[in-house]
Amino acid sequence: MVLVLAGCGYFMSGAWEDDPDNWERAFNTRKPDDVTVVHSLYKRFPHFTLEFEYYFQIEANETLRKQLFEGTDMVLAEGGGEVEQYHNSEPSWFVPKAPEKYEVWRCRDRFECTFVVFIDVDAGDLFVTDRQL
Repeated sequence: MVLVLAGCGYFMSGAWEDDPDNWERAFNTRKPDDVTVVHSLYKRFPHFTLEFEYYFQIEANETLRKQLFEGTDMVLAEGGGEVEQYHNSEPSWFVPKAPEKYEVWRCRDRFECTFVVFIDVDAGDLFVTDRQL
């Protein structure tokens, strides 16, 4: 019984901001050496199933950008509604500019996938978020 409880979210929950381990928490892989994370926030909620949300600001990186979109079902979203959902929310550094300053990419099937990528059209920085609640 102790082993079962130790693996559940009650003991592994928390919030980590700008923690170097956030990349591995979110993506289950080591961060590539050529990727620079400007900011990150990873939250795991106290629940018996995996419930999380994360936010990343990643410095412009053409290699990572290609990996995110090549061979995936990501589509360019139209309108600023996607940005408005995150604009002026926690964390404050996530998509802080006006909606027209971002290119928004999301999964084609919104019911199966909540992964969203915002690209700053001026600087090229990537803002990435996902959640499972």
